[in-house]
Amino acid sequence: SQLLLPVLMHSSGSFVFDVMKIAIPSILLWLIGFYGFFHCGLNAWAELIRFADRQFYSDWWNASSLDSFWNKWNILVHEWCLRHIFVESQAAYQVSKANAALATFLISAILHEYIFAVAFRSLRPAMFTGMLLQVPFIYFFRKNKNLGKRLGNILVWVNLILGHPLIEILYFRKYFESNREFFKCRNL
Repeated sequence: SQLLLPVLMHSSGSFVFDVMKIAIPSILLWLIGFYGFFHCGLNAWAELIRFADRQFYSDWWNASSLDSFWNKWNILVHEWCLRHIFVESQAAYQVSKANAALATFLISAILHEYIFAVAFRSLRPAMFTGMLLQVPFIYFFRKNKNLGKRLGNILVWVNLILGHPLIEILYFRKYFESNREFFKCRNL
């Protein structure tokens, strides 16, 4: 918290510097959270309820494109979206695969934004915009597969390393503007 909170609460004057300053602590916290929830927490829960299928994630760290990352990092949500949004939109509305995929991504972006809006008590469509900005990159890499898997994997990691602090700064600073007393120490 001593690396993140000062940057999240107060601007240094350079937005780019602030993003770079919290990029490493942010991705480390995200990786620890991912490990704690997906590997430890869900496997412990699966053990308690004797759930046999324990593939909660795949090798997202080796993803060679953003669409591959979204398919691998949270298999439970991916399977739910595939079954209830992608397939149902094709069956009910007879849309193409591309339009069904775009609708699935759009609904996922709306749900992510809703979670952030509830958590931070403000509607700031940064998460929604950030997710939708990935669509052109997905399309570009699908059309240019000759660029190689390494470049795609680098794009995935740049997205993770820079995207998280960017979103954190945008949401936390807005939250701290209206909740200044939240992190101050109080004398008991």
